[in-house]
Amino acid sequence: MKKTPERETLLDVLAVDDGADDREALLQLTLRHVRHRRARRRATGGALVAGMAWAMVWSGWHWRREEPRVAIEQPAIVHPGPRLEIVTTQPLSKNQLVKTEPGRISVVRSVAGGATIVETARALRSWTEIDDRQLLAMVDDQAVLVRREPGHAELVFINPADRMRFGLPQQVR
Repeated sequence: MKKTPERETLLDVLAVDDGADDREALLQLTLRHVRHRRARRRATGGALVAGMAWAMVWSGWHWRREEPRVAIEQPAIVHPGPRLEIVTTQPLSKNQLVKTEPGRISVVRSVAGGATIVETARALRSWTEIDDRQLLAMVDDQAVLVRREPGHAELVFINPADRMRFGLPQQVR
């Protein structure tokens, strides 16, 4: 092996002074490592090129592939044309025609005194709206007010039989 100044410089940087055999072994190890890295780079590049080629072939085959066509003989379907019927018409006779003549209709006139005007009064509210406190005071602590969502509350009786006492129907669940 020929000694070059580059090799000597590399070994000087590594500061191995044990002897020529150690230098040579270290140099061989470094060269093997460099060759291995170069081979790995080539293999990676080759695999990348092969993968891209495979992807291009696959995508071209995938998009150009035609669906298999199955020839199925179907019986001929005969579509009948629209049914045509010939219609003949005749003019109506004079006694079948309806005609209007001006002045032949009597006009009905109404007089102001003959019509009666009916007015209805607005219905008065027969009920009064109460708030939650007034409602709970009416049931005498026999029910609770449950709120499940804003603006909606449900009156739940502790004893279900009390619903009938207040005139409420039985709740079916």
